[in-house]
Amino acid sequence: MKNILNIVLFFSLFISYAQKDMLKNNEINQRKGSLYFSIGSDYRITTIENSSDFQFFDNSDILLNTQVQNTGFAINYNFDYFLSKNLSIGFSHSMRYGVVSQEVNNVSGDFGAEASQSNLIFGYHFYLDYHFRVFKNSEMFVRFGRSLLNRGTDFSTKRPFQETESGIIYEIIPSNFAFEPWHFALGYKKEKVSFILGAYTSSNTDYQGEDLFVIPYLSFRYSLGSLWNND
Repeated sequence: MKNILNIVLFFSLFISYAQKDMLKNNEINQRKGSLYFSIGSDYRITTIENSSDFQFFDNSDILLNTQVQNTGFAINYNFDYFLSKNLSIGFSHSMRYGVVSQEVNNVSGDFGAEASQSNLIFGYHFYLDYHFRVFKNSEMFVRFGRSLLNRGTDFSTKRPFQETESGIIYEIIPSNFAFEPWHFALGYKKEKVSFILGAYTSSNTDYQGEDLFVIPYLSFRYSLGSLWNND
């Protein structure tokens, strides 16, 4: 009797596992036309650049540490729409609290300190993912896209424009540290969890002109499911 119960239990577990695996395969095969929503976090590890970490921006009194401004943790939410079972198009919105500028123009003496200016910094990311099965219960994907980084880093500089009899006329110039890097990544996905290793790369930034500027990052995502599907 005990052996019979063991056999029944074994076949029950086997059938349960087979059904679960079948559902996973069906989800992959039937996800064309489905829109998925996920949340996650990024860690931007460091910056890879040719210039010094500390720079004065555009010959002004705005002091900037490019490492501090472009690294650290961010949170994000994401939408991924599957054009086919392997190819998806996505949008991600990232948010982090970071340093916008570090001014020194209010320090009147030879020595002194001034608090840095911080704000919420936003990123908008558009990308294509191609998924391929490499393991039985998981898959990998490659990503290519374009990002809009450092939105929310607006500031203004003040400089003499013209000297008149009544005094000096100053010019106020609005600016920011926004740039639009290319986005490359490799990801691993199992069920609802994804891990991503990627990089933002640009040869057109206010930090160092046409020199290559790279921000490698690690990312974690958790899928909350599909908002709609093709059924």
